Amino acid sequence: MVICEQEQKLQSTSKNVILPQGELVSIAGPLRYFYKNLCSITQNRRVLGWIKDYKIPFSSSPFKQRPVQVYKKSLIKGMSSEIQKLIKKGVVTSCNLTKNQFISPIFLIKKPNGEKRFILNLKCLNKFIQIEHFKWKMLARPWPFYKKIGIWLRLISKTPILLFLLKKSYRKYLKFIYNKKCYMFTALPFGISTGPFVFTKIMREVLKHLRQNNILCVGYLDDILLIAKSKNECSKC
Repeated sequence: MVICEQEQKLQSTSKNVILPQGELVSIAGPLRYFYKNLCSITQNRRVLGWIKDYKIPFSSSPFKQRPVQVYKKSLIKGMSSEIQKLIKKGVVTSCNLTKNQFISPIFLIKKPNGEKRFILNLKCLNKFIQIEHFKWKMLARPWPFYKKIGIWLRLISKTPILLFLLKKSYRKYLKFIYNKKCYMFTALPFGISTGPFVFTKIMREVLKHLRQNNILCVGYLDDILLIAKSKNECSKC
């Protein structure tokens, strides 16, 4: 049987996302708008709490002097435009310098498709964060078994971590300075050490619900694989 692959990317290119009811909402932390839906598939209070507003689990109070960052032209080319993109999406906002804040350095990396990704270097902040180790369950059957079934649909989230809105009192720890202006993240950014754990725990609840409804699926972080015997059956998943 010929294996067909359909790849659907969950785009986050505009400031708003559309709910099933047709309502437009900010892209920053959009999972909170699906809180009632998630309540219907899980009673995990910890997971549901993350969806409302995420609190960074610090092991101790973060402290650090304001960093003096020297920008290399090769690393900041296009920085202003990338920051503006994040502002339009609602995941970054301008702010003032405050007490007990934590300011991290920034840089850009080039993605395989040639686009650039804004990175908030959280290496220092992560030292103050309590990390929970977890193990992702292996596939119940060997991979060749799934390939023989037939059609599979791959779902990819481009911005999985930005799905989580940060509690306001924790946003001061995710600040950066560029061109003498201060900014902060309103949603969980790439690079934070707890990101993979939080996203994986929530996706486990979603995948569990799908399997209980006889939908064959496999998930790993922001990749979800839906598998069916035909293209029509796969599209109905």
